[in-house]
Amino acid sequence: MGSEELVSYRMYQLDKVVTAINELYDVTSTKTMSDLLLAYSGHMNRVLKDLKVIKQDAAHEKFELRNHQRIKTLTEKVNWFETETLHFKDEHKK
Repeated sequence: MGSEELVSYRMYQLDKVVTAINELYDVTSTKTMSDLLLAYSGHMNRVLKDLKVIKQDAAHEKFELRNHQRIKTLTEKVNWFETETLHFKDEHKK
């Protein structure tokens, strides 16, 4: 084998190795991207479920707070009416 033939043979071998590396990279890259998208999708589904639960909890708390404020307001009105009733009762006795 002459030096030109040896260089051509080595170039051929290098070309085969580079092609094999490119094919391996393509397969690995596709699998990695697929795994990444699958992990991202799973994570986002968990985030969306957590967000839904948080929104439901916030709505429930808002409802409870409104209910509590309404009860407080009504209690204040009842107390006011009781005070006024006692005041009028005292006025009536005089």
